[in-house]
Amino acid sequence: MSARPNTSMFAVLGAAAILCWTPSANAQDAPVFVGTWTLNIDKTEPAKDKVIEDAEGTGAGGTMSTGLAGRGSSGRRGAVAGGGGSRGGGGGGGGGGGGGGSRGTFRLIFGGMMNPSKTLKVTQADSIVSIEDEDGPLFLNLHADNKTLEETLTNQTVLKTKAQWKKNELVIERMHDTDGSARMIIRIDPKNPKTMVVDFHYEHKRQRRTIDQRRVYEAGM
Repeated sequence: MSARPNTSMFAVLGAAAILCWTPSANAQDAPVFVGTWTLNIDKTEPAKDKVIEDAEGTGAGGTMSTGLAGRGSSGRRGAVAGGGGSRGGGGGGGGGGGGGGSRGTFRLIFGGMMNPSKTLKVTQADSIVSIEDEDGPLFLNLHADNKTLEETLTNQTVLKTKAQWKKNELVIERMHDTDGSARMIIRIDPKNPKTMVVDFHYEHKRQRRTIDQRRVYEAGM
């Protein structure tokens, strides 16, 4: 009996195994973000601050401008949703918890996400990502495993942080008991590997408020 059929079968099985195996998202996508990125103010869109319904429940809504740095702006950070200027708290161990303390306020929790940084420095070791800007850490030792890290602040409110890879995007989310939630989606422009796009979204369901902004960063500016 010829051995050719067995050889063909092994070849088919080997090819199927290669097709079924794909590298993990961490190994495939994480390195592309490593480096120092500088905000391109001209390409960064103005923030859109939308109130679906006013505090009195009259049904009035609309889009408002904010102090977030955007196209044509020369400001470092602007006041929005409680004010800017205070540090964003940075990351604690593991998932990058917020500042906390008796000053566990909106600005300390979301400040580093709410306002566009002038520079972003991204480093990665295996599946652990750290992001810092000109003022210090935004997230330290952030595990991009889609697991939620909970941190109880000194005012007894809870801050939740999680990150995950979605194809070529890094998604970072923070949720707070009383101050809403914020999300950053970071990706490389498929048309220009030296451009990094950060889509920011903030939502406060109790206030019926959302803020959205697309920020553009360039490598080596």
